[in-house]
Amino acid sequence: MHTPVTTTVSNTIGMILGALVNTVASLFFLFSANADWMAAALLTVGSALGGVIGGRAIEVYVRPGNVRTA
Repeated sequence: MHTPVTTTVSNTIGMILGALVNTVASLFFLFSANADWMAAALLTVGSALGGVIGGRAIEVYVRPGNVRTA
């Protein structure tokens, strides 16, 4: 039996994958030459805030019946 994935779960998966990609990219730039760490910090904060705000907005403004499922 297949259990459908809720929007909360899919948002969580997306946020975790985004964090993983950012972590790998940060490690790459940590060991490479010139990196603008202020820009990297701003992107990290913006990404985290966007994920939290987007997750809350999806829960408030999108009804589960309007989300297409495969």
